[in-house]
Amino acid sequence: MTSRAGESLMKVGDFTFTKDEEKEGSWCCYTHGGQGCRARVYTEGEKLVYVRNLHTHSPTEFFV
Repeated sequence: MTSRAGESLMKVGDFTFTKDEEKEGSWCCYTHGGQGCRARVYTEGEKLVYVRNLHTHSPTEFFV
């Protein structure tokens, strides 16, 4: 999906991830990635390869 700001987003379970522009195929936690949350999703094209869905916070409810 795409955010209002035009960012690519991916929802996995109760959490949302955004593309890491520095690492192709890597997605970081959308709400807390910049605050130390190390949860990550890895993709190859449209294929989900690996999910490290261990967050340092509870799910955050927001609207896209």
